[in-house]
Formats: sequence, C-alpha cells, structure tokens
Amino acid sequence: CLVGYAGQDYGPGTMTVVRDAILDHIETTTFDSLPAEVVAATNVVIADTFACGLAGSAESKAKTVRDVQLSHFGFGGVPVWGTDLLISPIGAAMANGYQVHCLEYACFHEAATVHSMSVIFPAVMAYADRYGRVSGKDIITAVNIGNDVAALLGLSATKGARFFRPGVCGAMGAGAAMAKLADLDRPSTTELFGLIYSQLSGTMQAHTEASMALGLQIAFSVRNALTALDMVRMYLTGPVDVFDGPYGYFNLFEMDGDATPHLDALGKAWRTAEISFKPFPSGRASHGAIDALSRLMQTHKFNAQDVT
Repeated sequence: CLVGYAGQDYGPGTMTVVRDAILDHIETTTFDSLPAEVVAATNVVIADTFACGLAGSAESKAKTVRDVQLSHFGFGGVPVWGTDLLISPIGAAMANGYQVHCLEYACFHEAATVHSMSVIFPAVMAYADRYGRVSGKDIITAVNIGNDVAALLGLSATKGARFFRPGVCGAMGAGAAMAKLADLDRPSTTELFGLIYSQLSGTMQAHTEASMALGLQIAFSVRNALTALDMVRMYLTGPVDVFDGPYGYFNLFEMDGDATPHLDALGKAWRTAEISFKPFPSGRASHGAIDALSRLMQTHKFNAQDVT
C-alpha cells in the first residue's frame, strides 16, 4: 500500500466530485458486496473476453503485433493467449488487448458505448501473472470496479465520440481495477488516474477508416494503464483533477460530459451485468443489416453471391 506525496491536494473539493466518488467505490467494493447474479454474469463476461482473445490470436496481423511486442519488451512470464509465447507483462498485455478487440467481437456496454473488457481484462491478468497472490474473487471484484468506472465515463457523454471511448474509458477502468488489486491508498490511486490520463490517446479517425489501428488503440490503452502503475510504484506523480479540472476529461475528451446523474448508481447498478455480447464479429452498427440479410436469405432462398 503506497502513501501520498507531499505538496499534492487530495482532499475533496468542487473540482474533485467525480474522482472522490470513484475513489469511494474502489475503497468500499468487495467480493462480498457483489450480488450473486453479478458474480455469475462476470464469469460469463470473463470467459467471453478470453475466448475473443483466443480467436484473435489467429487474426491476420496478430502475429506481427506479437512480434513487435516481443522485440520491444522481450520474453517474460506473462502468456499471450492462444500461443506458447511468454512475454514481459506490458508486451503480453498489449498483444492480448489487440487480440481481444481485433475481430470486433468483444463484449460491449451498449448505453456507454464502451468495450471496457478489451482493456481491463488484459491489464488485470497481466497484473495477476506478474505479481501473483491474486485470487479468482480478487479478479472478479477488480473487473467489476473497472467496468463501473469505464461505463460511468461512457454514460456521462452528452455528445458524439471524438476519442475512441473503449480505449480512453477502458484505460481509466483498468486503472481502477488495478488500484484495487494493488491495494493502493486514495492518494496513490489519484496519482495513478493522473498518470493514465496524461497518456490517454486514440481518436475516432481509425474507426472512421476501419483501420487496424483501432485494435492497436486498445493495446496502447492497456500499456498506458500498466505503465502508469509502475510509475506510481516509483513515486512519480501526475495531475489530480483529471475528471473535473479545467483541462480534465469532461472538458477535453468528453466536452460537456456530466457524470453527476450517474454517481449515485456506483455500488448499486453493477455495469458488468449490463454488458451484452455481439452476435456477429463486426462493428455494432453493421449488425442490423447483417441480421436483416440473413433473415431474407433464409426466407427467400438466395445466397451471398446474389447480393450486390
């Protein structure tokens, strides 16, 4: 458990309402506070995310991504899912994050527009593989905290996305999850959010162009969350008003976003249990057309070659 640093203001104030609510949620949430149905749903979400990572290991660029991570980070003790590779934690987690998301099959919180597990689960598992002494109950608890924070940020949006929400919201959610696993105190968790926030990246341009950079933006977010944790452990510091500050999340990444209506739901509405699963491995906006075509093909007995 790390301690706070001199000279920083960690106390409650007009600019820290969202941060303090999140810190309270991390601090008070335990495995025993999770309803049984939420635990059951979490197991399904974890299994689905892991399955997406296994499937993504065979995607056309996945081996290249793994090779890049291996060349940058070297061999280590963290497995890359679907392979026999053991890479250093950040490299393995980046590869796993890409594999989870690259097929556009990852589970999804519809209302928040966030694939939070794509970032959170690879980061949590890299932490567990690196440090050990992490139980299944610990992972389930951390995943729920992370999804709640990521969904909170997504639900707070009042305008269309400019930054890729699964990446930026997922990174902050991963930070919350790892803060719980690492038993960080409130000042250290504040620093962790600040250092993650200072690395947030990934715009919607890659989404607009259907670029493979979309999956890489997930990998970047996993890396940034894990890197920030290492920095905090070495007593590096970051900004503290990253949600409500004048250049905080709701003034830059989600302009005019408002988390206030959703803060009371923390610890009551467990967002992991609200996550849905894609019927098709493609962007969510395409599913209506795919479903309609599949029904028409079945009813009218034509095949894909008949469709222009």
